Amino acid sequence: ASVPNLQAWGDGPVSAWSGDYHLNVNLQMMYWGTGTVGLAATHRPLVPFVKSLSRVGRVAAQRMYNCSADSWVAHGNTDHTLDGSLRAESYWVFCATCGVWAALQLFENLLYSRLDSTRAADIVDTLSVLRGAVRFFQEYTFVDPSSGIRHTGPGTSPENSYLVFRNVTSVGNETFPAFSWTQHLALSPAFDLSLIRQLANAFPLLRQWADDLLDQSDYPSTTRDADKLMALDIVKIAVDLPFRAQPAMEITV
Repeated sequence: ASVPNLQAWGDGPVSAWSGDYHLNVNLQMMYWGTGTVGLAATHRPLVPFVKSLSRVGRVAAQRMYNCSADSWVAHGNTDHTLDGSLRAESYWVFCATCGVWAALQLFENLLYSRLDSTRAADIVDTLSVLRGAVRFFQEYTFVDPSSGIRHTGPGTSPENSYLVFRNVTSVGNETFPAFSWTQHLALSPAFDLSLIRQLANAFPLLRQWADDLLDQSDYPSTTRDADKLMALDIVKIAVDLPFRAQPAMEITV
C-alpha cells in the first residue's frame, strides 16, 4: 500500500497535476473520518511517508528560513522526491504549515488507537516528527517590535485571497478614485493560526503518552526533559499569536 497522490493512485507524472501530493488539503482529505469508522489501519502507509517528508524537509527549513538542522518544513505540494520547498506559485503553496497538517494526521490516528506498549514505535515516530515541527515554529515565528505581537509569515491560507480597498485620495491637484485589488499574502494567516494551535494541543499530550508508556531505551531522560520545555514553548507561541491575520500591505520591510 502507498499514500494516495492528488489523483488517488494516479500514474505519477503522466497523470493530471503530475500526480503529485497536495499537502494543502487533498492528502488530509483522504484520511478524514477513517478513525471514527474503524479504518485507522489505512493510515499505515502515511507513517513512513510523513517521516520521510520531515527528513527531507530539513533542507527546505535550512535553505529558506535559516533554521537549525532539527527543524523541518513542507509547503503546499510535493512529489516523489518529497521536496519541501515552494514548487508552484505562492497563491497555491506558500504555506509553511501544510507539512505539519499532514503530520498531525499521525497524531489523530493515535487518538483512535489502543495506546499500549505495542504502539511504542508509532508514538516514537509521531513524537519525532512533531518535535521537528515544534522546533521549526520556535525558529520561524517572530515578534513584531512595534506591536509586541508574535507572527508567522508572510504566507498564505492556501488558495484564499482577500480584497484590499482604497478610498478616494488627492495628491496635489489630482484626485484618484477608489479602487480595490485582491491580495493573498499575510502575516499570521488563519491557516497558520489554526494549525499551530492544533500542534500546541497535540505535542504536550503526545509527550505525556510517551512519558507514561515508553521505557528509557525508547525515550531517554534527556529527551523527556527537553520535550517538556518544548511543549511549554509551543503552547506559549500559540497563545502569543494574534487572533486574526495582518494583511501583507501593512508589513513594513
